[in-house]
Amino acid sequence: MRTTNVLKLVTAIMLALGFTSVQAASLPQPFSVSTSVTSTCTFAAVSNLAFGAYTSNQPLPADASTPVTANCSSGTAYSIGMSPGLYWGSAWAGWRALGSNANRLAYSLKVNAQNGAEWGDGAQSYSAVGTGADQAVLLVGRIPASQPAAAGSYTDSVVATLTY
Repeated sequence: MRTTNVLKLVTAIMLALGFTSVQAASLPQPFSVSTSVTSTCTFAAVSNLAFGAYTSNQPLPADASTPVTANCSSGTAYSIGMSPGLYWGSAWAGWRALGSNANRLAYSLKVNAQNGAEWGDGAQSYSAVGTGADQAVLLVGRIPASQPAAAGSYTDSVVATLTY
């Protein structure tokens, strides 16, 4: 009982002196938050280019197209280059070629349209700046008209390279 009376007395004295609540101390301490973003680029899609049927000496060129899609972080400059392929210059000087055994058909690759820039022998490339989203450029191929061709399945292998 004596402890209870002492507590009541101490409480009464504290209330009389104005100690109604306990004051908390506040000590601000700033700190930094950081990260770094590394430039990245990937091919989102690179599809095969298929011309379909070509007839020996056909009077019109054969055209085909396919998108080449890259995804680069925002603000990252990049370029897409195409290798010369397996048979560069073996049909016509300065042209790619499709091959079927010893037979060849010349063809070209251009950027966005038949009158676009040549995606040449590996030295020329398409350049852009990344947005952080997929960005497609149209790869346009053409087999010129009036080429004699033996029957067969003609192919080439071209390597697309993304540089950033």
